[in-house]
Amino acid sequence: MNALLNWMARQGRIADNPIRNIEHVEVRGRQQLRRAYTDDELNRLLEVSEDYHLLYLSAAYTGLRLGELTSLLWLDVHLDLDRPHLQVRASTTKNSKPAIVPLHSCLIDEFKAARNDSKDDFVFPQYAHPDRRLARHFQEAGISRFDAAGRKLDFHSFRYTFATKLAKKGISQRLAQELMRHSDPRLTANLYTDVSHLPTFEAIQKLDWHNIPPIDHQI
Repeated sequence: MNALLNWMARQGRIADNPIRNIEHVEVRGRQQLRRAYTDDELNRLLEVSEDYHLLYLSAAYTGLRLGELTSLLWLDVHLDLDRPHLQVRASTTKNSKPAIVPLHSCLIDEFKAARNDSKDDFVFPQYAHPDRRLARHFQEAGISRFDAAGRKLDFHSFRYTFATKLAKKGISQRLAQELMRHSDPRLTANLYTDVSHLPTFEAIQKLDWHNIPPIDHQI
């Protein structure tokens, strides 16, 4: 609203922005947070996914957004090259840049099983309300949308899942940033990586223990 009224003032449509002196509300720490799917949740979701099976797998193993996935045509899917990939058109990406998305070998098999000979057909179902289908699948799989900390699961959580899987495998931050197509590496590391899934306890056990002489408790 503030931006709109400032623009109207600059254009001479109003004399002044009447709310320009109102202070911004502090929202840090109050935003609705997302989390990544656990392996168990993803497995249970896939068991009830029906014709969304490939869509969910692709989201979890490419990090592509819902709009990017549902805009894919079979002509964008290149499975028979030395480096199989998805060619995401600039007109469908958030940053308006084309992207080449590498495919996991198991995901390649899933695409081959679903392959359509018509290059102009959409790869994924074109339903009006995919989030409603996801909500139904949550219910059927016994998955709670919110965890104890109030963090939610939705379709965009697949993107968090992808970033978290990369971190768990020790993929470098620069490479993860490239695969996530982020302009800022802090976005990949600090927002999209679900640290609750990282092996923090196991990492502590890998530290070399400092060897010191035993303490003589005798007086």
